Amino acid sequence: MSTLRSAPLKLFICTSITQKVGKPAEIAKLCALVETIDRTAEAHGATTSCGFREEGWKGMEDPALYVPRDFKWVRECDAAILIPEDSWGVRLELGALAILEKPMLRLYEGDTDYKTGVESETGLGQLTRIFDRVFHSLEDVEQHVKEFIDFLRSLKDHAR
Repeated sequence: MSTLRSAPLKLFICTSITQKVGKPAEIAKLCALVETIDRTAEAHGATTSCGFREEGWKGMEDPALYVPRDFKWVRECDAAILIPEDSWGVRLELGALAILEKPMLRLYEGDTDYKTGVESETGLGQLTRIFDRVFHSLEDVEQHVKEFIDFLRSLKDHAR
């Protein structure tokens, strides 16, 4: 048995805040969601990259700055966690992640009928593993993230 620890999993947290600008309650809710994902990932040996966090919990105005940064994270990550909502940016990143065959966990809040927003994305599941999960609480988010990390670890273990 090797005494070397495997490198931590790198997770890209992909979310949009464009429609939340000027809505402090929505920003706070999204902040709590990202922080929960961060804590859960760290507790299970993963690191995260997230523009929303890097930007100090507000949006960056200039795409020339954040698009290259985010695409770098897409290339470097092992997998991604997406909070899709209605965002072209998240959809573009979803496409790039699928092309690069990165597994994804998409989190949908509450009674969201996530299937209505993904008809055009059904073929992406042929490129990579995509898990769609609905959450009603931050505890649900923790559980979904833990299960996703366990899945990713099993992939890494199987590849050895």
